[in-house]
Amino acid sequence: MCLTHSLNIRYKKVLSVSVCALVSLLLLYLRFEVVYNKEFLLAHTASNTRRTHVALLIGGAARSMGLPIVHNSLKRFVIDALQQNRSIQIDVILRLSLRDASSWGHSSKFPQVTHKFLRSALDTLQPVSLSFYESKPHNINSRDPFNRNCQDDAEKYHLPDATFAHLEVSKALLEQARSFENDTNTSYEWFIRTRPDYVWFAPLNIPMLNAERTDTLIFDESWPWPISDAFYIVHHSLADGMWFKGAILYREIPCSVTQGHDILNPEGMLASVADWLNAITVPLGVSNESTFARHDGLECPRSSSSTISDGGTHKCNVMNNIYRHELGQWASTN
Repeated sequence: MCLTHSLNIRYKKVLSVSVCALVSLLLLYLRFEVVYNKEFLLAHTASNTRRTHVALLIGGAARSMGLPIVHNSLKRFVIDALQQNRSIQIDVILRLSLRDASSWGHSSKFPQVTHKFLRSALDTLQPVSLSFYESKPHNINSRDPFNRNCQDDAEKYHLPDATFAHLEVSKALLEQARSFENDTNTSYEWFIRTRPDYVWFAPLNIPMLNAERTDTLIFDESWPWPISDAFYIVHHSLADGMWFKGAILYREIPCSVTQGHDILNPEGMLASVADWLNAITVPLGVSNESTFARHDGLECPRSSSSTISDGGTHKCNVMNNIYRHELGQWASTN
């Protein structure tokens, strides 16, 4: 409402209308300024908010990935958990083998994996890049699997086929990631390398994903061997050095680098690669959040002396009951 002073009755109405009009225009102007400045601030803030793009590289034999408990846990406790930080964007990149040529003989114990079995997992994870390959034994010389001619290492190699396959699959995953980067003008800051048959039962938290950490490799410190090939994180500045050449890279590692490792299994060779590239290794414990989904159940510890805490053990046991039920249903359909 506009108020006017008592003036000459002849001009009161005209003056009242004029004052009302001026007040209305002033209020409209102020409202415009507030809305405009608010929208400008929001747009400016959004344009200057730096998003960290992370590629989640999942590769290897699919095994139990098609079970809901497996891929739903990955979605909830890894992808969704990390993306709760709105500055982080996770892109899933998959390279899977339906056939399992594992050195541990899992191929003869899991039910048959089919594209239909994996459909639910693909719908849940929504990969930006997907490829399949045929896994097969490499039949390489167990005493010198990578033609390094390091005599002192001849007795230390363990699971050389799995060691070879890890870098070959990693190379293909990196190529898929680079292709997606080029097609979408994306630039990945970090690469998380993991496997399809990992079950997660607590949210993953990696605070340093928002930090610039050149030449950094984040590894699971709770794993008994040097660097677990089942889960580790690589900064983009280190990715090409680690994965671009594939398994040929092993041949280039000097004998002096591997002399410090007692066993040259996949983890030992991965640690050797990190040593040779002068990677900055940062420990991160994930044993309380994840475990392997085997052919007979989850790999939950039997006592609190394990690296998994009592709380983690309870969560693992609860999920193991669900996993075994789903595993039984899967087996009954084959």
